[in-house]
Amino acid sequence: MGFEVTLRAMPVAAAAGLAELSPDDDGTFEILAAIEGGARLTCSLDRRFDWLRFVLAGLIGPQMAEAAVFGQAVVAPGLRASQGFAYRWNDGPAVAAIAASLDRLDPTAVRRAVDLPAMAAAGVYKIGQADAAVLPAGVAADFAALQGFYRQTVARGLAVLVTRD
Repeated sequence: MGFEVTLRAMPVAAAAGLAELSPDDDGTFEILAAIEGGARLTCSLDRRFDWLRFVLAGLIGPQMAEAAVFGQAVVAPGLRASQGFAYRWNDGPAVAAIAASLDRLDPTAVRRAVDLPAMAAAGVYKIGQADAAVLPAGVAADFAALQGFYRQTVARGLAVLVTRD
């Protein structure tokens, strides 16, 4: 089983409370579990998350790609999911900026930007397991899902919690 990145839309009020969480406080994981369990709008990138992030970095810049896929800010220093990755999130303004960046692209442009040799040379996670014949279409499909997720999140005025586990 590989790692998975899951983005969950959440109310801005819940997101505001994220900055106050601490790994040492009782109830922190219960709060995160409630946010995760209550999310009606999600986007799962399975183990392909790094493939999409790599391609997006070349199209919208590394910082915006990182924020889109992994979240812009750490929820609380030292607060980690079961695999050891920090919980991250995007507030309302970050969600709007990410959505605008993604909306400047389309799946065809993303498909054309897939460069398997460059990805392999960069050591992108699990790229050696990718089927070159379907990789561009898979990355483009993941992009379309991510783009749709951010469009809906902006339309609903929500923030985003990102887990990598």
